[in-house]
Amino acid sequence: MGNLKQILKQPAADLLRSSTLSVQQIAEQCGFADGNYFTRIFKKINGMSPNEYRKLLKSPIRTDPVAVNPPRGREDRNQTN
Repeated sequence: MGNLKQILKQPAADLLRSSTLSVQQIAEQCGFADGNYFTRIFKKINGMSPNEYRKLLKSPIRTDPVAVNPPRGREDRNQTN
């Protein structure tokens, strides 16, 4: 299982993050003939499915600086003077 963890942690995660390949295509590039088996193993190792992982990475909450640092309200600006 150690080799599977390395295969799924790095190359699969990189492909999910940086490509628009389907999960089946990523599974094949990682040496899995069966995309469903790849998904089960990925979920067992990472705690989420490949699609959930991809959605998490593309979530606007993670990438939108306004969501992370919302603009200060008027009352906040008055208190700093």
